[in-house]
Amino acid sequence: GKEEGGSVEGVEVRITAAEGQMFPTDAQSVTIVPGTAPPAWISVGFELRGETVLSDAGPMQVYQSRTPLVGSARLGSVTASAAPLKDSLSDAEAGPSDNARSLPVGKLSPGGRLYSDSPAEFIAVPAVLTGQPYIRAAETDADNSAAAFMRFTLQGPSDVYILTPCSAESAPGWLSSGFEKTDLHAATSAGSVAVWRSKGALLGGVTLGGN
Repeated sequence: GKEEGGSVEGVEVRITAAEGQMFPTDAQSVTIVPGTAPPAWISVGFELRGETVLSDAGPMQVYQSRTPLVGSARLGSVTASAAPLKDSLSDAEAGPSDNARSLPVGKLSPGGRLYSDSPAEFIAVPAVLTGQPYIRAAETDADNSAAAFMRFTLQGPSDVYILTPCSAESAPGWLSSGFEKTDLHAATSAGSVAVWRSKGALLGGVTLGGN
């Protein structure tokens, strides 16, 4: 919706309950335009539900509060503290810190490349991930098992998603301990990939391990 006299545009709040009552589990949500970096108050207090709704302004992603809300709720503006999408993730690199190489960052979308060194591409991507920043790792690093393999910086609290081949028999320890496997999948020309989501919002420098 749009708030008269303000700059809130593209956010639809669905919170309806009398003071002292619990909000219905399907009503404590906020929607935001796909492909835009959410402001900190959304990233910290809400999480993506993995669905998209249609509005007069176009498709919207749905964020649901991480915990039940009671009584009145105060929300910020969709433009408050929001980092531009292209600036929300930076300094992506892989390899030893004393000999690291930069990794390309693009937007995740059908037709986009899966790896930086392979022609494999995405065929279908979950709506919740479409348009989001995506680090293209190298396929030749598939056998790298270093505990600290990839590093990048997040300018605001963010849910981090990891894509792994559905054919993988097991997950490395850093992935299974810090992330949870979702029901989402993406289709690629190299096969289907599973989607993992961080158990909490991450901020600042992030280090991920290898396979």
